[in-house]
Amino acid sequence: MCNRSGGLLQIALAYPITRPYETNEVTGWHQLQNGRCKTMISGYMGVEYELYYFMVTENFKVYQPDGAEGGYAFCVTGDAFTRRGSWQKLQTSCPSGWVSRDFYKHDVKGPDLTITIYP
Repeated sequence: MCNRSGGLLQIALAYPITRPYETNEVTGWHQLQNGRCKTMISGYMGVEYELYYFMVTENFKVYQPDGAEGGYAFCVTGDAFTRRGSWQKLQTSCPSGWVSRDFYKHDVKGPDLTITIYP
């Protein structure tokens, strides 16, 4: 992921970690400085997998990258976090103090993809 937004991005990700999507992970908040690129997920992902992401700058502006579709709620908290489980658990069973926030979906095809965030 590359940040060309002009500000600091706070990024949360949700993605499958086993096949056939029995276990998934949602993790945040990863910081990405303006002008920098960072590998957010590495390792063999297979031919195709789904990547959900949610980004916020210092002023809480939410970015929707080109081609992404919204409306996928996941549970997040204000502090750094990692949760694993089924999509249903990660989307609907928010622990106390956590909130549901919309993520954007992007189907990743091929071994490499870079998402660049512009203002």
